[in-house]
Amino acid sequence: MRKFLRDILIFALPLAVVTFVYEYPMYVLGETMPIERVLEKQENGSLFMRKYLGQEFNTYKTMGLEKTQPKIVVVGSSRTMQFRSEYFKEKFYNAVGLLQNHQDLAYFLNEEQSADFFIIGLDSWWYKKDNVETAKSWLGKGGEIVKGSQRFNALKRIVDVFGDTRKTRIRKNIGANAQLANGGFRRDGSMKVDDERVNLLLRENKFIDTENPPISKRIAEGLTSRFTISEIDTAAFQATIEQIKQFEKIGKKVLVYLPPFTNESVETFAETKAQSAFYAFTMEYMAAQLATNNISFIPVEQPNDYKVDDTFFMDGIHPSEVFVAMQLKRHSDKFSEKIDRNILDGMVAERFCDLLFDQKEINN
Repeated sequence: MRKFLRDILIFALPLAVVTFVYEYPMYVLGETMPIERVLEKQENGSLFMRKYLGQEFNTYKTMGLEKTQPKIVVVGSSRTMQFRSEYFKEKFYNAVGLLQNHQDLAYFLNEEQSADFFIIGLDSWWYKKDNVETAKSWLGKGGEIVKGSQRFNALKRIVDVFGDTRKTRIRKNIGANAQLANGGFRRDGSMKVDDERVNLLLRENKFIDTENPPISKRIAEGLTSRFTISEIDTAAFQATIEQIKQFEKIGKKVLVYLPPFTNESVETFAETKAQSAFYAFTMEYMAAQLATNNISFIPVEQPNDYKVDDTFFMDGIHPSEVFVAMQLKRHSDKFSEKIDRNILDGMVAERFCDLLFDQKEINN
């Protein structure tokens, strides 16, 4: 009997050590919290952003939609993550992160949707031939956290994991990035910019593109899949237009959002000869085709259009929640029944800074 108990102890001891040294710190950081529990906990205002395991965008945003049952939904890439529920009169959810390309959008538009008003962010690089040829929809395929390779990669960083538990953390937040940086998804699906980025603006009092390399350099040198020199697949864009028109025929209202750029990015874009065809497609063709097909849209804009500078952007292509609110104010005639113009006026006028409305969201 003693030998049996000893063998059990020898077998169980390594498991207990792994649980204590690895699983417990990951649990404390919120990295392994199931998405169902994440959504429940966010009712108290917690932010969600993992560091070591994937965000499970598909699962998180799909379940968030089901839980919220919104009347207004925004979808698109990370460039539309700054739309917030405070802008709208009706129940809202930011489902940004679900869509990574035009194939994802096609899948989304073909699925039954309970909301009746949709803001659809369209990135022009989705329609570059290189990207069109490789695009595959990842919707409906479940979350990525269950993949063993992610947990193994995190295990290899056990020193970092344990070290994060020793740092000053915002414990109500979920995920190491949310706890340490105070940035991540709010319960309405919008993205709160991390404290470090806000403090950088307050400290330097000027725009700094924190991307590496900066967006203007990517544009000028054709770097990354977004700005590589490639032909444009206008047929793919026309197919998206037809899908939107069919979506509207079943009673859904659509506002297409063509995300903005910084003044610096637009200037570089316009001056780079190798990008001339892509620039024309981005700045002119998309808007012209949407107008021809009577699809309501917000065109590509920049801070100069509002007589402000690039401090309203986190980098060359990601606008702040304040700039998005300014855009909605300007284009409110396109969906006036959905927003409260007076609330937007007050939020913009009383903002904490050009990146963030509420100083209370900063962890001082």
